[in-house]
Amino acid sequence: MTDPSLIAAAPTSSAFVRANAGSGKTHILVTRLVRLLLAGNEPEKLLCLTYTRSAAAEMKNRLFQLLSQWALYSDVELSAAIFERLGITPDAALLPKARVLFARALETPGGLKVQTIHAFCESLLKRFPLEAGVPPQFELLDASATEVVQARLALRLLHDAPPERASQELNPPELRDALALITRELNQEDMMLLVRDIVAHRGDFVPKTLNKIARALTIRLDEKTGAPLIQPEDIINDFSKAHKEQGRDVLHWLADVAAKTDLVRAQQLQDWLGGIENIESDAQDTRSAWHYLVGFFLDSKGLPRNNILTKSYMKAHSDWEAPLQEWQEEFVGVHKAYLAAHTYQMTAAVYCFATHFLQDYAREKQRLSRLDYDDLIECTHTLLRGRAHTAWVLYKIDQGLTHILVDEAQDTSPSQWRVIASLVEEFFAGAGAEIKTGGQNQMRTIFAVGDEKQSIFSFQGADPAAFDKQFIQFKTQIEAAAETLHDVPLVKSWRSAPAILEFVDKVFIGKEKALGQGKNSIHHVAHRSEAYGLVELWQAALTPATPADAAPIWQQATDGVAQAA
Repeated sequence: MTDPSLIAAAPTSSAFVRANAGSGKTHILVTRLVRLLLAGNEPEKLLCLTYTRSAAAEMKNRLFQLLSQWALYSDVELSAAIFERLGITPDAALLPKARVLFARALETPGGLKVQTIHAFCESLLKRFPLEAGVPPQFELLDASATEVVQARLALRLLHDAPPERASQELNPPELRDALALITRELNQEDMMLLVRDIVAHRGDFVPKTLNKIARALTIRLDEKTGAPLIQPEDIINDFSKAHKEQGRDVLHWLADVAAKTDLVRAQQLQDWLGGIENIESDAQDTRSAWHYLVGFFLDSKGLPRNNILTKSYMKAHSDWEAPLQEWQEEFVGVHKAYLAAHTYQMTAAVYCFATHFLQDYAREKQRLSRLDYDDLIECTHTLLRGRAHTAWVLYKIDQGLTHILVDEAQDTSPSQWRVIASLVEEFFAGAGAEIKTGGQNQMRTIFAVGDEKQSIFSFQGADPAAFDKQFIQFKTQIEAAAETLHDVPLVKSWRSAPAILEFVDKVFIGKEKALGQGKNSIHHVAHRSEAYGLVELWQAALTPATPADAAPIWQQATDGVAQAA
């Protein structure tokens, strides 16, 4: 049986490697780089994309350390080292090539392209600024500077937006109303978190998405203005007016309650009635009072109470059971409509704020001649896909790339995959698929290694399922070019004991599909088969949920859409 690591490192075919933790991912990457260099590929035409700068530095260090050792070995030592590392027996012609790889790598113009995808995109945009539509001398807005700029713009919107925008096409009253709703729910710290989320998902804030949310929540919109035909305050006001007298009757009926639970319900009803006394003039009081009625009819999980009052009390007042149940059923339907309307109202407010903020943010970056990290990816994708000069740019890039390697592929976001896919598409398009290397014709290749189980950067847009989707897309392209894309599992762990790995396998039983594994079971094999291991489970530190622990209002809106759908 062929060693999977040898298939993964083979320079003549493409491969997607699913590498379990401790299976030697970096070892495979460095080995493949060495084999590509030994095959005669020019170092400057190899592109290795990593997720972090530290990972890029580690990979370069490992490669240089290996090649520097080979440069000093005798023929016998070098032959043994090549066989041990690459699984091939070198002939007399290969030994001199292996010995000079270190010098070739060091002397590469511009250095080896082992870099983050952001660094690659930055270099590409600086090479083609006019074609990309970016400032020729742009500079990168680093993380700390980005936070400062975003905070300044957000605060300016919060405090200065209405007078500042009075003469512009944008609608100041609309923005004022949106900010009034948002600041009712969020403090300044939360606002900065919201801004960060808005920037991270800037492509989502389009009218089409907002209309989709309205449909999911069954919110009817005015055809001309796009505004909801009914506001959440109208829903609770209409219900409160219609049932005000009924509430007083029930409260009067509860005058003789004695049980603690019944006393709590009576107090909730009394607080609701007190809050709606000024129902015509004070919408804020009405909204606050609504929560008392929610507590009266619904339990802590938001479900209708099976017993609003104690069984003993209801048994003594059975004539009130049916009217109370009818009132509860009506309330449940109205409350669901209110939640949907409130969710849409808050979502629309966030969209309004996001639209104004993103416009300001784009203008500020243009004024400063800066791009942020997301801009690097977005502008590169546009350069490679959607501009008049795309074909020429791809041609120029294509002349300088023969193989692409992607590290930590499970943390590569869909937008980053689109950039990589734009480059790879040229690899397998007609005559461009074949290159002359070392006097022989060879196919270009794409190599990616990752482990969906180790994805930890979802907050930055990483999607482990995209790894599998991209494999399918590349497989279709590569097979159309009469070549092969290997799906290589690396299951052997050189690090952990069998007990640890067996536990991990059991944890992931039934979760393969969610991780993009399809029907493939998750399986680990221990190299240290005799090693002892211990899995110790600690009790989770559980704390009761409080309002401070709840999801931010803009994430609650997303949850609301999911529930409504």
